[in-house]
Amino acid sequence: MDTSTRQFDAYLQEEAQVVAEQLKVIEQEYEHDSSPSPESRYHYGWVLSKSTSRRKKDQGIRMIEDLIDEGFHVAECHHTLAVAHYLDKRWAKSRHHCEMALRLCPDSIEIPKLHHHILKQLEKDSLTAVGIYGGAAMVAGVLGVGLVALLRSKR
Repeated sequence: MDTSTRQFDAYLQEEAQVVAEQLKVIEQEYEHDSSPSPESRYHYGWVLSKSTSRRKKDQGIRMIEDLIDEGFHVAECHHTLAVAHYLDKRWAKSRHHCEMALRLCPDSIEIPKLHHHILKQLEKDSLTAVGIYGGAAMVAGVLGVGLVALLRSKR
């Protein structure tokens, strides 16, 4: 992982930690609102998406997805989901939402940066997978040759 990606990851993690610390206050505000506005639902979903709790994080993601379905600030919601999935190392989902946000906001400054880091992570993971599969194929080949040699020696 290059330095800029490490710094980017550290920034996102730090932001998520600060937001997660505000969760209780925002949760109480949201629950006291009998009919929360889309803005309130977005803000609460955004905070939940940065939670350390898997259940709360998924709840926040679902809330943001529902807002997209309702047509509420679609680009911003896609960007939020891209970050949430990035933090969870769900690169494919992160890329999908990031590219949706890019289509809707081609002049954004932040979204292309996120997209760059997502692509770097996907590239790193694919290289890791190639190494793992290549190593496994080599081990299988060596075992196969050994097995053939063993069978021939028993004849």
